[in-house]
Amino acid sequence: MNTTPSATFRAGRLPEQTDDHFLGLHQAAPVATDAALLTEAMVSKAITRKAMICIHGHVGLGKTFAVNAACRKLAPDATG
Repeated sequence: MNTTPSATFRAGRLPEQTDDHFLGLHQAAPVATDAALLTEAMVSKAITRKAMICIHGHVGLGKTFAVNAACRKLAPDATG
């Protein structure tokens, strides 16, 4: 299995959706957990209010994944 990201780093842009998870799991799909939905709500408020937020937690809990998913959904033109 190839886990190398398919695209080079793009400053100010999200990675490709297929590169969101470092394991490169075949046919994996995101699940709308309570934490993911809360992250999406906080990202939405930050965008609306032109504010900053801090998402924190232990390593491997999905913070980056949740923020990337929220940004793709809420602000695709600004982050894609």
